Amino acid sequence: MNKVMKKIFLLAATTMLLASCNGDYDDWADPLGNGEETAITIPGFTASSVDTINLNSVGLDTAQMSVFSLSTATLPEGYDLSQARVEFLPLELNGGDAVTPYSLTTDVTGLASASDLQSMVAGWYGKRPVARKLTGVVYVWAMKDGAAVKINAGTVTDVIVPQAPEIDTKYYITGNINNWENANTDFEVVNGGGDPYDDPVFSILIPYEKLEPVFAAGNNLEFKLTPASMIGTGDWTKCVTAAVGGAEGKLADKNAGGNIVATKLDGNFKFYKFTFNLLDQTWSYEGVSFSQYIYEIGDNTSWSTVVPLASPKFNGVYLGFAYLNGGYKFRPNENDWNGDWGQQDGGALGKLVQEGEVNCGPAKAGYYAMKVDLTKMQYEVTPINTISIIGTVNGNWDHDTELTYNVADGCWEATATLNAGKMKFRANHDWVYNWGGSPSNLVQGGADMALAEGGTYLVKLYALCDGKAYFTMTKK
Repeated sequence: MNKVMKKIFLLAATTMLLASCNGDYDDWADPLGNGEETAITIPGFTASSVDTINLNSVGLDTAQMSVFSLSTATLPEGYDLSQARVEFLPLELNGGDAVTPYSLTTDVTGLASASDLQSMVAGWYGKRPVARKLTGVVYVWAMKDGAAVKINAGTVTDVIVPQAPEIDTKYYITGNINNWENANTDFEVVNGGGDPYDDPVFSILIPYEKLEPVFAAGNNLEFKLTPASMIGTGDWTKCVTAAVGGAEGKLADKNAGGNIVATKLDGNFKFYKFTFNLLDQTWSYEGVSFSQYIYEIGDNTSWSTVVPLASPKFNGVYLGFAYLNGGYKFRPNENDWNGDWGQQDGGALGKLVQEGEVNCGPAKAGYYAMKVDLTKMQYEVTPINTISIIGTVNGNWDHDTELTYNVADGCWEATATLNAGKMKFRANHDWVYNWGGSPSNLVQGGADMALAEGGTYLVKLYALCDGKAYFTMTKK
Protein backbone atom coordinates (compact mmCIF):
# COMPACT_ATOMS: atom_id res chain seq x y z
CA MET A 1 0.00 0.00 0.00
CA ASN A 2 1.28 3.52 -0.72
CA LYS A 3 2.61 5.88 1.93
CA VAL A 4 -0.52 8.05 1.88
CA MET A 5 -2.73 5.11 2.81
CA LYS A 6 -0.34 4.08 5.56
CA LYS A 7 -0.59 7.57 7.01
CA ILE A 8 -4.37 7.43 6.88
CA PHE A 9 -4.34 4.12 8.74
CA LEU A 10 -1.78 5.38 11.23
CA LEU A 11 -3.83 8.50 11.99
CA ALA A 12 -7.07 6.51 12.30
CA ALA A 13 -5.43 3.84 14.44
CA THR A 14 -3.86 6.44 16.73
CA THR A 15 -7.25 8.07 17.25
CA MET A 16 -8.85 4.72 18.04
CA LEU A 17 -6.03 3.71 20.36
CA LEU A 18 -6.41 6.91 22.36
CA ALA A 19 -10.13 6.28 22.59
CA SER A 20 -9.52 2.72 23.73
CA CYS A 21 -7.42 4.06 26.61
CA ASN A 22 -10.59 5.74 27.82
CA GLY A 23 -12.42 2.40 27.75
CA ASP A 24 -14.44 3.25 24.62
CA TYR A 25 -13.11 0.32 22.56
CA ASP A 26 -12.69 -2.41 25.14
CA ASP A 27 -15.15 -4.80 23.42
CA TRP A 28 -14.41 -5.23 19.73
CA ALA A 29 -16.94 -8.03 19.47
CA ASP A 30 -19.58 -5.29 19.40
CA PRO A 31 -18.19 -2.14 17.78
CA LEU A 32 -21.72 -0.76 17.27
CA GLY A 33 -21.83 -0.09 20.99
CA ASN A 34 -18.76 2.11 20.90
CA GLY A 35 -20.29 5.22 19.40
CA GLU A 36 -20.38 6.41 15.83
CA GLU A 37 -16.67 6.73 15.05
CA THR A 38 -15.68 8.30 11.74
CA ALA A 39 -15.22 5.87 8.86
CA ILE A 40 -12.43 6.13 6.32
CA THR A 41 -12.47 4.95 2.73
CA ILE A 42 -9.76 3.02 0.93
CA PRO A 43 -9.40 3.04 -2.85
CA GLY A 44 -10.19 -0.43 -4.16
CA PHE A 45 -11.68 -1.60 -0.87
CA THR A 46 -15.33 -1.93 -1.96
CA ALA A 47 -18.36 -4.09 -1.32
CA SER A 48 -20.41 -5.57 -4.15
CA SER A 49 -24.06 -6.67 -4.25
CA VAL A 50 -24.99 -10.34 -4.42
CA ASP A 51 -27.60 -12.30 -6.34
CA THR A 52 -31.21 -12.46 -5.10
CA ILE A 53 -31.41 -13.94 -1.59
CA ASN A 54 -34.36 -16.35 -1.40
CA LEU A 55 -34.94 -17.32 2.21
CA ASN A 56 -37.49 -19.96 1.19
CA SER A 57 -34.64 -22.24 0.16
CA VAL A 58 -32.96 -22.43 3.58
CA GLY A 59 -33.57 -23.15 7.23
CA LEU A 60 -33.86 -19.85 9.08
CA ASP A 61 -32.42 -21.15 12.33
CA THR A 62 -29.15 -22.41 10.92
CA ALA A 63 -28.42 -20.84 7.54
CA GLN A 64 -25.96 -18.05 6.82
CA MET A 65 -26.55 -15.99 3.68
CA SER A 66 -24.13 -13.70 1.85
CA VAL A 67 -25.31 -10.08 1.64
CA PHE A 68 -22.16 -8.61 0.08
CA SER A 69 -18.74 -9.57 -1.25
CA LEU A 70 -15.55 -7.58 -0.73
CA SER A 71 -12.96 -6.60 -3.28
CA THR A 72 -10.20 -5.86 -0.81
CA ALA A 73 -7.18 -3.68 -1.16
CA THR A 74 -4.03 -4.67 0.71
CA LEU A 75 -4.17 -3.61 4.36
CA PRO A 76 -1.10 -2.18 6.12
CA GLU A 77 1.10 -4.72 7.84
CA GLY A 78 -0.38 -6.10 11.05
CA TYR A 79 -4.02 -5.14 10.30
CA ASP A 80 -6.74 -7.77 10.05
CA LEU A 81 -10.45 -7.44 9.31
CA SER A 82 -12.44 -8.31 12.41
CA GLN A 83 -16.13 -7.56 11.88
CA ALA A 84 -18.61 -6.06 9.47
CA ARG A 85 -21.98 -4.36 9.60
CA VAL A 86 -24.49 -3.25 6.98
CA GLU A 87 -26.86 -0.33 7.57
CA PHE A 88 -29.87 -1.36 5.47
CA LEU A 89 -32.87 0.69 4.34
CA PRO A 90 -35.87 -0.43 2.25
CA LEU A 91 -36.01 1.00 -1.27
CA GLU A 92 -39.66 0.34 -2.08
CA LEU A 93 -41.38 1.32 1.16
CA ASN A 94 -43.51 4.48 1.23
CA GLY A 95 -41.86 7.02 3.48
CA GLY A 96 -38.59 5.11 3.27
CA ASP A 97 -36.55 8.26 3.96
CA ALA A 98 -38.00 8.35 7.49
CA VAL A 99 -37.33 4.69 8.27
CA THR A 100 -34.69 3.85 10.85
CA PRO A 101 -31.84 1.83 9.29
CA TYR A 102 -31.53 -1.81 10.29
CA SER A 103 -28.03 -2.61 11.55
CA LEU A 104 -27.22 -6.08 10.30
CA THR A 105 -24.13 -7.75 11.77
CA THR A 106 -22.15 -9.95 9.39
CA ASP A 107 -18.75 -11.59 9.27
CA VAL A 108 -16.03 -10.05 7.13
CA THR A 109 -17.00 -12.22 4.15
CA GLY A 110 -20.54 -10.81 4.14
CA LEU A 111 -22.33 -13.77 5.77
CA ALA A 112 -25.37 -12.92 7.91
CA SER A 113 -27.90 -14.97 9.83
CA ALA A 114 -30.90 -15.95 7.68
CA SER A 115 -33.07 -15.39 10.76
CA ASP A 116 -31.84 -11.80 11.03
CA LEU A 117 -32.55 -11.23 7.33
CA GLN A 118 -36.07 -12.60 7.78
CA SER A 119 -36.70 -10.31 10.76
CA MET A 120 -35.40 -7.29 8.88
CA VAL A 121 -37.46 -7.76 5.71
CA ALA A 122 -40.63 -8.93 7.50
CA GLY A 123 -40.43 -5.94 9.83
CA TRP A 124 -40.67 -3.56 6.90
CA TYR A 125 -42.75 -5.45 4.37
CA GLY A 126 -44.41 -8.36 6.16
CA LYS A 127 -43.83 -12.00 5.29
CA ARG A 128 -45.45 -12.12 1.86
CA PRO A 129 -42.87 -14.09 -0.21
CA VAL A 130 -42.13 -11.52 -2.91
CA ALA A 131 -38.78 -9.96 -3.81
CA ARG A 132 -37.96 -6.86 -1.74
CA LYS A 133 -35.19 -4.42 -2.67
CA LEU A 134 -32.94 -2.89 -0.01
CA THR A 135 -29.90 -0.67 -0.03
CA GLY A 136 -27.14 -0.83 2.56
CA VAL A 137 -23.90 0.88 3.51
CA VAL A 138 -21.21 -1.66 4.36
CA TYR A 139 -18.80 -0.96 7.22
CA VAL A 140 -15.88 -3.18 8.22
CA TRP A 141 -13.33 -2.89 10.99
CA ALA A 142 -9.57 -3.42 10.67
CA MET A 143 -7.77 -4.30 13.91
CA LYS A 144 -4.19 -3.97 15.13
CA ASP A 145 -2.93 -4.20 18.70
CA GLY A 146 -6.41 -3.71 20.17
CA ALA A 147 -7.20 -0.60 18.14
CA ALA A 148 -9.73 -0.58 15.30
CA VAL A 149 -10.23 1.45 12.16
CA LYS A 150 -13.73 1.75 10.74
CA ILE A 151 -13.82 1.51 6.94
CA ASN A 152 -16.74 2.52 4.68
CA ALA A 153 -16.77 -0.10 1.91
CA GLY A 154 -19.55 1.55 -0.06
CA THR A 155 -23.19 0.79 -0.83
CA VAL A 156 -24.83 -2.42 -1.99
CA THR A 157 -28.34 -3.07 -3.30
CA ASP A 158 -29.75 -6.47 -2.35
CA VAL A 159 -32.99 -8.25 -3.24
CA ILE A 160 -34.40 -10.51 -0.53
CA VAL A 161 -37.42 -12.82 -0.62
CA PRO A 162 -38.75 -13.50 2.92
CA GLN A 163 -39.58 -17.04 3.93
CA ALA A 164 -43.30 -17.87 4.02
CA PRO A 165 -45.69 -20.31 2.43
CA GLU A 166 -47.90 -19.00 -0.35
CA ILE A 167 -51.24 -18.09 1.25
CA ASP A 168 -54.44 -17.52 -0.74
CA THR A 169 -57.26 -15.22 0.39
CA LYS A 170 -59.51 -18.16 1.25
CA TYR A 171 -59.71 -21.93 1.01
CA TYR A 172 -62.21 -24.75 0.70
CA ILE A 173 -62.26 -28.16 2.32
CA THR A 174 -61.99 -30.87 -0.30
CA GLY A 175 -62.31 -34.39 1.07
CA ASN A 176 -64.53 -37.35 1.81
CA ILE A 177 -67.15 -34.94 3.19
CA ASN A 178 -67.83 -33.79 -0.39
CA ASN A 179 -66.59 -36.78 -2.42
CA TRP A 180 -63.26 -35.09 -3.15
CA GLU A 181 -64.89 -32.80 -5.68
CA ASN A 182 -62.35 -30.12 -6.55
CA ALA A 183 -65.05 -27.67 -7.64
CA ASN A 184 -67.10 -27.96 -4.43
CA THR A 185 -67.39 -24.75 -2.38
CA ASP A 186 -69.69 -25.92 0.43
CA PHE A 187 -67.03 -25.64 3.12
CA GLU A 188 -65.35 -22.24 2.96
CA VAL A 189 -62.34 -21.57 5.20
CA VAL A 190 -61.67 -17.85 5.81
CA ASN A 191 -59.65 -15.47 7.97
CA GLY A 192 -60.79 -12.18 9.49
CA GLY A 193 -60.89 -10.44 6.11
CA GLY A 194 -57.42 -8.84 6.14
CA ASP A 195 -54.16 -9.55 4.38
CA PRO A 196 -53.52 -13.27 4.95
CA TYR A 197 -49.90 -12.56 5.86
CA ASP A 198 -51.05 -10.19 8.61
CA ASP A 199 -54.00 -12.37 9.59
CA PRO A 200 -52.98 -15.96 8.72
CA VAL A 201 -55.44 -17.77 11.00
CA PHE A 202 -58.25 -19.32 8.96
CA SER A 203 -61.19 -21.19 10.39
CA ILE A 204 -64.43 -22.94 9.59
CA LEU A 205 -67.34 -24.12 11.72
CA ILE A 206 -68.94 -27.30 10.34
CA PRO A 207 -72.31 -28.45 11.70
CA TYR A 208 -72.08 -31.97 13.08
CA GLU A 209 -74.96 -33.02 10.86
CA LYS A 210 -72.65 -32.51 7.87
CA LEU A 211 -69.96 -34.69 9.46
CA GLU A 212 -72.22 -37.41 10.79
CA PRO A 213 -72.49 -39.42 7.53
CA VAL A 214 -68.69 -39.70 7.42
CA PHE A 215 -68.37 -40.82 11.04
CA ALA A 216 -71.45 -43.08 10.87
CA ALA A 217 -69.78 -45.02 8.06
CA GLY A 218 -66.87 -45.76 10.37
CA ASN A 219 -64.53 -43.30 8.64
CA ASN A 220 -62.43 -40.42 9.83
CA LEU A 221 -62.83 -37.04 8.18
CA GLU A 222 -60.05 -36.74 5.59
CA PHE A 223 -59.45 -33.64 3.53
CA LYS A 224 -57.08 -31.09 2.03
CA LEU A 225 -57.42 -27.31 1.80
CA THR A 226 -57.89 -26.16 -1.77
CA PRO A 227 -56.97 -22.49 -2.45
CA ALA A 228 -59.81 -20.44 -3.88
CA SER A 229 -57.68 -19.78 -6.97
CA MET A 230 -57.50 -23.54 -7.67
CA ILE A 231 -61.18 -24.38 -7.21
CA GLY A 232 -62.61 -26.13 -10.26
CA THR A 233 -59.25 -26.44 -12.01
CA GLY A 234 -58.54 -30.05 -11.04
CA ASP A 235 -55.07 -28.84 -9.99
CA TRP A 236 -54.00 -30.12 -6.56
CA THR A 237 -50.44 -28.79 -6.58
CA LYS A 238 -51.16 -25.84 -4.26
CA CYS A 239 -53.31 -27.66 -1.73
CA VAL A 240 -52.51 -27.48 1.99
CA THR A 241 -52.03 -30.96 3.43
CA ALA A 242 -50.92 -32.73 6.55
CA ALA A 243 -47.22 -32.36 7.29
CA VAL A 244 -44.75 -34.60 5.52
CA GLY A 245 -44.26 -37.52 7.88
CA GLY A 246 -47.65 -36.92 9.49
CA ALA A 247 -46.56 -34.84 12.51
CA GLU A 248 -49.67 -34.18 14.60
CA GLY A 249 -51.09 -30.68 14.27
CA LYS A 250 -48.68 -29.70 11.49
CA LEU A 251 -49.36 -28.72 7.89
CA ALA A 252 -47.49 -28.63 4.60
CA ASP A 253 -48.09 -26.54 1.50
CA LYS A 254 -47.80 -27.38 -2.20
CA ASN A 255 -49.60 -30.73 -1.74
CA ALA A 256 -46.46 -32.10 -0.10
CA GLY A 257 -48.04 -34.36 2.52
CA GLY A 258 -50.97 -36.69 3.05
CA ASN A 259 -54.59 -36.02 3.93
CA ILE A 260 -55.47 -33.99 7.02
CA VAL A 261 -57.32 -36.39 9.32
CA ALA A 262 -59.89 -35.60 12.04
CA THR A 263 -61.45 -38.31 14.19
CA LYS A 264 -64.85 -38.22 15.85
CA LEU A 265 -64.71 -36.48 19.22
CA ASP A 266 -66.21 -37.83 22.39
CA GLY A 267 -69.27 -35.82 23.39
CA ASN A 268 -72.32 -34.38 21.73
CA PHE A 269 -71.30 -31.23 19.89
CA LYS A 270 -73.38 -29.14 17.54
CA PHE A 271 -70.34 -28.01 15.58
CA TYR A 272 -66.74 -28.92 14.88
CA LYS A 273 -64.49 -25.88 14.65
CA PHE A 274 -61.33 -26.22 12.54
CA THR A 275 -58.54 -23.64 12.87
CA PHE A 276 -55.55 -23.35 10.53
CA ASN A 277 -52.56 -21.04 10.99
CA LEU A 278 -51.26 -21.02 7.45
CA LEU A 279 -48.15 -19.01 8.29
CA ASP A 280 -47.02 -21.22 11.16
CA GLN A 281 -48.51 -24.21 9.30
CA THR A 282 -50.36 -25.64 12.29
CA TRP A 283 -53.94 -26.75 12.75
CA SER A 284 -56.38 -27.93 15.41
CA TYR A 285 -60.04 -28.76 15.85
CA GLU A 286 -62.52 -28.85 18.69
CA GLY A 287 -66.15 -29.58 19.44
CA VAL A 288 -68.38 -26.57 20.04
CA SER A 289 -71.72 -26.52 21.80
CA PHE A 290 -72.49 -22.80 21.83
CA SER A 291 -74.23 -21.57 18.72
CA GLN A 292 -72.72 -18.86 16.58
CA TYR A 293 -75.63 -16.47 17.05
CA ILE A 294 -78.33 -15.55 19.53
CA TYR A 295 -81.00 -12.89 18.93
CA GLU A 296 -82.48 -9.79 20.53
CA ILE A 297 -86.18 -9.06 20.15
CA GLY A 298 -88.24 -6.29 21.72
CA ASP A 299 -90.07 -3.01 21.40
CA ASN A 300 -87.43 -1.87 18.90
CA THR A 301 -88.66 -4.50 16.43
CA SER A 302 -92.30 -4.50 17.58
CA TRP A 303 -91.58 -7.97 19.00
CA SER A 304 -91.80 -9.39 15.50
CA THR A 305 -88.27 -9.53 14.02
CA VAL A 306 -84.88 -10.16 15.62
CA VAL A 307 -81.43 -8.57 15.80
CA PRO A 308 -78.44 -10.97 15.81
CA LEU A 309 -75.59 -11.09 18.31
CA ALA A 310 -72.49 -13.11 17.41
CA SER A 311 -69.99 -15.22 19.32
CA PRO A 312 -67.01 -15.41 16.91
CA LYS A 313 -65.08 -17.71 19.24
CA PHE A 314 -68.12 -19.87 20.00
CA ASN A 315 -67.36 -19.37 23.67
CA GLY A 316 -70.80 -18.22 24.78
CA VAL A 317 -69.90 -14.51 24.77
CA TYR A 318 -72.04 -12.61 22.26
CA LEU A 319 -71.90 -9.05 20.92
CA GLY A 320 -74.33 -7.17 18.73
CA PHE A 321 -75.51 -3.63 18.00
CA ALA A 322 -79.06 -2.34 17.82
CA TYR A 323 -81.38 0.60 18.27
CA LEU A 324 -83.37 0.02 21.49
CA ASN A 325 -86.39 1.98 22.67
CA GLY A 326 -88.01 -0.02 25.46
CA GLY A 327 -88.14 -3.57 26.76
CA TYR A 328 -86.35 -6.50 25.11
CA LYS A 329 -85.29 -10.11 25.61
CA PHE A 330 -82.82 -12.57 24.10
CA ARG A 331 -83.46 -15.96 22.58
CA PRO A 332 -81.31 -18.74 21.06
CA ASN A 333 -83.43 -19.26 17.96
CA GLU A 334 -84.25 -16.87 15.18
CA ASN A 335 -87.77 -18.16 14.60
CA ASP A 336 -89.13 -19.35 17.95
CA TRP A 337 -89.15 -18.58 21.67
CA ASN A 338 -87.83 -21.91 22.97
CA GLY A 339 -85.23 -21.30 25.67
CA ASP A 340 -85.43 -17.48 25.69
CA TRP A 341 -83.62 -15.38 28.33
CA GLY A 342 -84.77 -12.32 30.24
CA GLN A 343 -83.95 -10.19 33.27
CA GLN A 344 -84.25 -12.05 36.58
CA ASP A 345 -87.30 -10.65 38.37
CA GLY A 346 -85.97 -8.87 41.44
CA GLY A 347 -82.40 -9.90 40.67
CA ALA A 348 -79.30 -7.81 40.06
CA LEU A 349 -79.50 -5.69 36.94
CA GLY A 350 -78.01 -7.66 34.07
CA LYS A 351 -78.75 -11.13 35.48
CA LEU A 352 -80.26 -13.48 32.89
CA VAL A 353 -82.60 -16.40 33.61
CA GLN A 354 -84.79 -18.65 31.49
CA GLU A 355 -87.58 -19.20 33.97
CA GLY A 356 -89.58 -16.53 35.76
CA GLU A 357 -87.89 -13.78 33.76
CA VAL A 358 -89.17 -10.31 32.90
CA ASN A 359 -88.23 -8.04 30.01
CA CYS A 360 -84.79 -6.49 30.06
CA GLY A 361 -84.68 -2.71 30.15
CA PRO A 362 -86.56 -0.59 29.46
CA ALA A 363 -83.82 1.12 27.48
CA LYS A 364 -83.90 4.82 26.73
CA ALA A 365 -84.29 5.27 22.98
CA GLY A 366 -80.87 5.12 21.38
CA TYR A 367 -78.22 2.92 19.80
CA TYR A 368 -76.42 0.34 21.95
CA ALA A 369 -73.75 -2.31 22.05
CA MET A 370 -75.34 -5.43 23.53
CA LYS A 371 -73.13 -7.99 25.25
CA VAL A 372 -74.43 -11.33 26.53
CA ASP A 373 -72.23 -13.80 28.42
CA LEU A 374 -74.04 -17.14 28.64
CA THR A 375 -71.19 -18.65 30.65
CA LYS A 376 -72.09 -16.21 33.44
CA MET A 377 -75.73 -15.63 32.50
CA GLN A 378 -75.21 -11.88 32.36
CA TYR A 379 -75.92 -9.08 29.91
CA GLU A 380 -75.07 -5.41 29.56
CA VAL A 381 -75.85 -2.63 27.12
CA THR A 382 -73.53 0.30 26.38
CA PRO A 383 -74.75 3.49 24.65
CA ILE A 384 -73.19 4.16 21.26
CA ASN A 385 -73.37 7.92 20.85
CA THR A 386 -71.33 8.19 17.67
CA ILE A 387 -69.95 6.00 14.91
CA SER A 388 -67.39 7.50 12.56
CA ILE A 389 -64.98 6.75 9.73
CA ILE A 390 -61.34 7.03 10.71
CA GLY A 391 -58.17 6.60 8.67
CA THR A 392 -56.03 8.15 6.00
CA VAL A 393 -59.18 8.63 3.92
CA ASN A 394 -59.58 11.67 6.23
CA GLY A 395 -55.97 12.74 5.68
CA ASN A 396 -54.60 10.92 8.74
CA TRP A 397 -55.67 8.73 11.66
CA ASP A 398 -56.33 11.72 13.93
CA HIS A 399 -59.63 12.77 12.39
CA ASP A 400 -63.09 11.20 12.24
CA THR A 401 -65.85 11.60 9.68
CA GLU A 402 -69.10 11.41 11.63
CA LEU A 403 -72.05 9.23 10.64
CA THR A 404 -75.68 9.78 11.66
CA TYR A 405 -78.05 7.00 12.66
CA ASN A 406 -81.03 6.49 10.33
CA VAL A 407 -83.73 4.82 12.45
CA ALA A 408 -85.94 3.97 9.48
CA ASP A 409 -83.16 2.24 7.52
CA GLY A 410 -81.38 0.78 10.57
CA CYS A 411 -77.98 2.10 9.48
CA TRP A 412 -75.39 4.76 10.22
CA GLU A 413 -74.85 6.98 7.20
CA ALA A 414 -73.11 10.06 5.83
CA THR A 415 -72.32 11.72 2.56
CA ALA A 416 -68.60 12.35 2.85
CA THR A 417 -65.67 13.42 0.70
CA LEU A 418 -62.84 10.96 1.27
CA ASN A 419 -59.30 10.49 0.00
CA ALA A 420 -57.95 7.24 -1.39
CA GLY A 421 -56.39 5.43 1.57
CA LYS A 422 -57.06 3.21 4.57
CA MET A 423 -60.18 3.32 6.74
CA LYS A 424 -62.10 1.72 9.56
CA PHE A 425 -65.26 2.48 11.54
CA ARG A 426 -65.24 3.09 15.28
CA ALA A 427 -67.72 3.92 18.02
CA ASN A 428 -67.64 6.78 20.52
CA HIS A 429 -64.32 8.07 19.11
CA ASP A 430 -62.63 5.14 20.82
CA TRP A 431 -61.28 1.73 19.84
CA VAL A 432 -63.30 -0.44 22.22
CA TYR A 433 -65.70 -1.10 19.37
CA ASN A 434 -64.27 -0.82 15.86
CA TRP A 435 -65.09 -2.47 12.56
CA GLY A 436 -62.71 -3.59 9.79
CA GLY A 437 -62.21 -6.41 7.33
CA SER A 438 -64.08 -6.04 4.05
CA PRO A 439 -67.27 -4.29 2.90
CA SER A 440 -69.30 -7.50 2.96
CA ASN A 441 -67.77 -8.95 6.13
CA LEU A 442 -67.05 -6.45 8.88
CA VAL A 443 -65.72 -7.79 12.17
CA GLN A 444 -64.67 -6.27 15.47
CA GLY A 445 -61.00 -5.33 15.36
CA GLY A 446 -60.79 -6.32 11.69
CA ALA A 447 -58.07 -5.23 9.30
CA ASP A 448 -57.78 -1.75 7.82
CA MET A 449 -59.74 -1.40 4.59
CA ALA A 450 -58.52 0.31 1.44
CA LEU A 451 -60.44 2.90 -0.55
CA ALA A 452 -58.88 2.82 -4.00
CA GLU A 453 -60.35 6.05 -5.36
CA GLY A 454 -61.06 9.29 -3.57
CA GLY A 455 -64.31 11.18 -4.05
CA THR A 456 -67.68 11.95 -2.50
CA TYR A 457 -69.54 8.88 -1.28
CA LEU A 458 -72.81 7.96 0.37
CA VAL A 459 -71.67 5.60 3.13
CA LYS A 460 -74.09 3.28 4.93
CA LEU A 461 -72.97 1.09 7.82
CA TYR A 462 -75.06 -1.78 9.14
CA ALA A 463 -73.15 -2.55 12.34
CA LEU A 464 -75.20 -5.59 13.51
CA CYS A 465 -72.55 -8.19 14.57
CA ASP A 466 -69.57 -10.19 13.32
CA GLY A 467 -70.58 -12.32 10.37
CA LYS A 468 -73.50 -10.08 9.45
CA ALA A 469 -72.14 -6.50 9.63
CA TYR A 470 -71.45 -4.76 6.32
CA PHE A 471 -71.29 -1.37 4.67
CA THR A 472 -71.93 0.14 1.27
CA MET A 473 -70.28 3.08 -0.48
CA THR A 474 -72.01 4.76 -3.43
CA LYS A 475 -69.99 7.35 -5.31
CA LYS A 476 -71.87 10.58 -5.94
